[in-house]
Amino acid sequence: VGITVRSLVILALLLIVVWLVIRRGLQPIDDMIASAGQIAAGDLAHRIEHEDDATEVGQLGLALNRMLAQIESSFAAKEASEHQLRQFVADASHELKTPLTSILGYAELYRSGAATTPAGIERVMSRIESEGVRMGTLVDDLLLLARLDQGREPDRAELDLGLLAAEAVAAARAVEPDRSISFDREASVWVLGDADQLRQVIDNLLSNARQHIGPGVAVRVSVASTGDDVVLSVADDGPGMTSDAAARAFDRFYRADSSRARSSGGSGLGLSIVASIIAAHGGTVTLDTAPGKGATFRVSLARCAPPAGLDA
Repeated sequence: VGITVRSLVILALLLIVVWLVIRRGLQPIDDMIASAGQIAAGDLAHRIEHEDDATEVGQLGLALNRMLAQIESSFAAKEASEHQLRQFVADASHELKTPLTSILGYAELYRSGAATTPAGIERVMSRIESEGVRMGTLVDDLLLLARLDQGREPDRAELDLGLLAAEAVAAARAVEPDRSISFDREASVWVLGDADQLRQVIDNLLSNARQHIGPGVAVRVSVASTGDDVVLSVADDGPGMTSDAAARAFDRFYRADSSRARSSGGSGLGLSIVASIIAAHGGTVTLDTAPGKGATFRVSLARCAPPAGLDA
């Protein structure tokens, strides 16, 4: 009987020890279950604690934490994208409302008979037409940005960026014959790209310079190769920008001087389009500026060999 009692006591002690060992071994699993509950409740920043990365349970914890980090990053990116989209829609609505309000105002002015003389009617019609053109330009810019946001690859062909810039400079000189726009280019600098989009980049940079500097201020354009890249530079001797304005220069709808940009027809999208097009081409665009020291925009694209049959 004594032996039996001792055996039962020993067995009971063994069972208790085994239970404690099992509980200790399962504790990390219980912790993971509790963590899963917190994560399911929306706490994506929560992480699973584990003592030993060498154990199977520790490795499971590491794997789950990596997965949670990716999920948290994806949700953050999604929220940022949705916020950006909401802001973009709000800004676009505001920008479209401005010329539309002007059109309605001038139309009401005409309808009420306030403009009775031929000169007055001509002035009203001219304003309606100019605001309509402005709204059409804004819509075109918005559609282009929407296409670029979809990540579509641009059409690529060999093109001489210097020749493309020469055409853009000639057009800018025709628009403002009294402004000095100097141009210097290296012969035969070839890149792979969409000619229409890259021409728009140059046009936008020149237009931005004309809109934000005073009359008579010179603009300098150059195209040259630097190592494996081709660099397009558009510089001016205008008032320059503060560091805060420069940091936001490529933001959509941003204007360093909103009143002047609106009066000159600027939509606040020109530099955003430049940045999006160059990014789609795998290049970079930078801005070097300071108050009182003008501004220099530099576009860098990978250089390519000229088409077969042409000298480099």
